[in-house]
Amino acid sequence: MKSSSFRASPAAEATHGAKKKKRTNWDKITYLSILTLIILLLARFVGYEALFVRGEGQMVAGVFDVRFSSDVQVVEFLQTKNRDVEPGTPLFRYVVIRDLEDVNSPDTEEERKWQEKELDHIDKMELKKVDIQKEREMLTYYRERLARIREGVYVGIYTVDKLESFERSVAESTAELASLNRETAVLQHRLQSLRDARMEVSSAPDPTRVYQTPVAGRITDIYQKEWATVTNSDRILSISMEESDKLFVRALFEKQDLKYVREQDVVSIEHANGAKSRGTIHRLFAPPANDALQAAQPFSAFTRYVLADIEPFSEEDLETWTRYKNLGATVTRRKDLRRFSE
Repeated sequence: MKSSSFRASPAAEATHGAKKKKRTNWDKITYLSILTLIILLLARFVGYEALFVRGEGQMVAGVFDVRFSSDVQVVEFLQTKNRDVEPGTPLFRYVVIRDLEDVNSPDTEEERKWQEKELDHIDKMELKKVDIQKEREMLTYYRERLARIREGVYVGIYTVDKLESFERSVAESTAELASLNRETAVLQHRLQSLRDARMEVSSAPDPTRVYQTPVAGRITDIYQKEWATVTNSDRILSISMEESDKLFVRALFEKQDLKYVREQDVVSIEHANGAKSRGTIHRLFAPPANDALQAAQPFSAFTRYVLADIEPFSEEDLETWTRYKNLGATVTRRKDLRRFSE
């Protein structure tokens, strides 16, 4: 039999070729789907940026941070952490670095010696404070153990000798703590005498200033040490204000968005967990603040961002903020193009 008898007919070959041509190209479909998705996302992003102003924000409780816009040197803290203060209470003594440069006393070597003496006394006082803290912890431990041992003596668990031993430890620790406090007081007195003598012999005007708190509250954190040089906008200390219900959002916007947002504008806020609320822009100001009160000043041409303090729009919004005050937030507002044309 000839091999030609087993060949497929032309019609069958045509049908088989057609079936091959109809195979779906899944690679091409996947590529086009991804490309379409990217285009849609890009279009949505561009459209969103064109229609909305967006800023990242953070909930801020009633905390007042003391900052300066220029470099300063903290000379002496007049209050301690966890101390309650009222408006006008002196917090610390400081000098503006620029003022020190202006004074420029010719007795530089003599001034350096005075500073070294003061620093030596301050270092000794800091070490005493560490010793006092350790001794207080030991005294607390001895007193707690003594109370338990007394109860144990009554029921026969501990002996009288053990009780007397811890009574002696409490007495010795109490005496040591009193001695450390007296030594610290002596060092403080010597330091003040040294500063007074320095002022008497100095012919230059005293550049030292005293910072008084403008708010009432409790000092929660002290970030600097005495004689530390604090650079522009660094925090010196924080005060938790008494108005515990005071809560606002501090948001960071691009400076170019200033033409679309104004004070008293209502903005939308989306919290990190997806919850939504509204707020009202209370003020706009340039970071860093130009004084420790963070007062609004003319915007600097070199500042890329602006800060916005946003208050809750309603009581319902305040309740939402209170629940999610530890979360970040995104602040948005639809652009009013009419303002741009003004």
